[in-house]
Formats: sequence, C-alpha cells, structure tokens
Amino acid sequence: MFRGFALLLAPAIAFGGWDAGAAAKYLDGRAAQWAAWKPAAREGGPCISCHTSLGYALARPMLRSKLGEAAPTPFETGLIAGARVRAGSAVQKPIDPAKDNTPLVMTALTLSLDDARCGAELKPQTEEALKAMWAAQKREGPQRGAWGWTNAHLEPWEVEESPFFGAVLAAVAVGNAPGGYASRPNVQTNIAEMRAFLSADREKQPLANRLALLWAGAHMEGLVSNAERGRILDAAWKTQNKDGGWTLEALGPWRHRDGAPEIAAGSNAYATAWAMFMLERAGVSTKDRKMRRGLAWLAAHQNPEGYWDAASMNKKYPEGEMPRLFMRDATTAFAVMALEVNSFEPEKDAR
Repeated sequence: MFRGFALLLAPAIAFGGWDAGAAAKYLDGRAAQWAAWKPAAREGGPCISCHTSLGYALARPMLRSKLGEAAPTPFETGLIAGARVRAGSAVQKPIDPAKDNTPLVMTALTLSLDDARCGAELKPQTEEALKAMWAAQKREGPQRGAWGWTNAHLEPWEVEESPFFGAVLAAVAVGNAPGGYASRPNVQTNIAEMRAFLSADREKQPLANRLALLWAGAHMEGLVSNAERGRILDAAWKTQNKDGGWTLEALGPWRHRDGAPEIAAGSNAYATAWAMFMLERAGVSTKDRKMRRGLAWLAAHQNPEGYWDAASMNKKYPEGEMPRLFMRDATTAFAVMALEVNSFEPEKDAR
C-alpha cells in the first residue's frame, strides 16, 4: 500500500486545533538528522531507537494519511529497508541471550507493524526478525521470557525496569504479525514464557510501563485481565490533572539524576502524550470525557514549529547536541498518534 520514495511536500494544514503539517516537518527534520548522525549508523541504515526513529516509524504513516501524501518519506523507507537488511544478517550470526538484544526486538516490532499496516502477509525478512528475536529470549534466570535490554541508567527507556517495556514491545510485535503468526505451534513456548514474565511483578512497574502493557494486551488475548485493565485505568484517571494532562511524576516513579534539567510543575507533554496513546490503544473511547480533556490539553500545547516540548530526565545537553531533543522527538510522535486517532476537534468536544 505505502511504497515508493517520492516525498510530497504538503503545505502545513491545521486539523482540529493542531497542525499536522508542522508536526510532519519537525519529525522529518529530526529523521534526517538521525539518519546523518554517526552514532546511529548501522548495517543498512540508521538504527531504530526508542526515542526518535521508532516514534517516527509509528507516527509518520498516520500523518501521511492525514496530509493526503501518496507515498512514504525517504526516511520511512530507509528505516524499513535498513531493518530488513539487519533482520537477514541477524539470523546468520550467533545470538547470545545474555547480551543486550534491544535491536532485535525493535527490528521485529518495526517490521511486524509495517507488514500489518500494508495489509501484507508476513514477509521473509520479518520472519527472520521474529526468529532472531526468539533466539535472543532469555530461557533461564529471573528475567526468563524477556530480553537483554539496554541499561544506560537513562530514564525512561534504559533503566532496570526496561526489560519489562522490551517484553511489551515484543508482545506488540507478535500480536500484530499478520497471517496468524501468534497461533503457530512452534512459537507457543516462547509466547508462554513472555506472558509469564509480563505477569510477574507487574504491579511493581512504573505506571508508564503498566499503561504500555495495555497496548500489548489489546493485541494479545488474555495478557491483561478485565480486572487488571480496570486497575490500571483507575490509576491513570486518579493521576490525571484537572486541566486534562499528567505530570511526569505520575507515570513514575523515576530516579533522580543530578544535573538533570528542572521539570516544570504541572502537566507534562511527554507524560500526557504517552498516557493518551496507551489509553487509546487499550480501547478507551475518545468520546470519554476524561479522554477528551487529555486530547484537548495536547492540542493546545503544540509548539508553532510543530513539536511538543519535553526535556531530558537525565542531564542537560548543550544546544545543538542530538540527544538534547530525544524526549521532544518521542513526545511529538506519541502526541501525533494520540491526536490522530479520531481527528480530535477540541473546539467542538472539549467543553
């Protein structure tokens, strides 16, 4: 469905109080910077990161539809093409489950979602990516059923709790893989161990991770019971501010990092975008009054340059450094996906 390398430069168009064209321009600009950044270079193209390129791969197709663009951007096709190259290489190399295998999960997720979005059968490279992902799954120890995940002591994606988030992404990959992949007999043991890991100690996870579990649960029957879904939703609604947003603290707890930028009090764009995206994926109707308040908050807090702002939770980066905008990149992608679900119109519905 979405093939080709042409980039149709649509003018900025405002939809329901937020500017999709400006958001696309910001995300495309950051994708270009990511593609040119040497630390992101991998075989076949730039790596898929939790902060910049994964959000881009998820959000940009939604903007393309909204803006009436006929083809994916070169950065989208480049990310997918690189992931397919690495998927083919991964199965040719020894895989050690004891190592950091974040890239294998991210590759499987990106290709699985791309196949599902295009309405295609599971492509050979996606088969290879999933095979490599399962080969990297831990089969013993306290993290049995999970994957070795990057722990650079960087909130919110590269910390001690992050293997849980990684397993959520793996579950989303499996649940979205077309062609009845999740019912194949040869992957049932892997899936069962992944489920077991996600079931253990989930109450100890930050609310951000428990909300993400709802995303996986929407694609994997029985992963989250109705009772637990209700408890997670209750926790989310109890921490929603009167203005419709969420504070960053509400999605924690997070570790204090000396030297991190001071986070402004009150509702936070990253926390609100994350919560709204996960709640929508959990099936909460955007007609719900609390949901509409959250969407209204997001629509009202887009910067004129297209992004939703957020600062690092870990350190102050000098102006111009690539990592300085990582949280802004993720926030913008999740805000776009939250707002685009039902073409939210705050001027009509947020009363």
